[in-house]
Amino acid sequence: MFVTLKFDGAAIGAVYSSLGIAAVLMPTLLGIVADKWISAKWVYAICHLVGALTLYLAAQVTTPGEMFLVILA
Repeated sequence: MFVTLKFDGAAIGAVYSSLGIAAVLMPTLLGIVADKWISAKWVYAICHLVGALTLYLAAQVTTPGEMFLVILA
């Protein structure tokens, strides 16, 4: 990101910090959804599709703010 996208150090740190934020929040939220409303296998399938979409979007973004939001998803 530093060389190819020309992000500064603070922007790269913010992007990588979004991984920790998502790792804390999403298992709890998706666990509640999987237990109450949707079958766990469907949640698993949806997570894989969302993951594929975010990887595609991460390859397309050019600004640090967009990258933060895409990686947070």
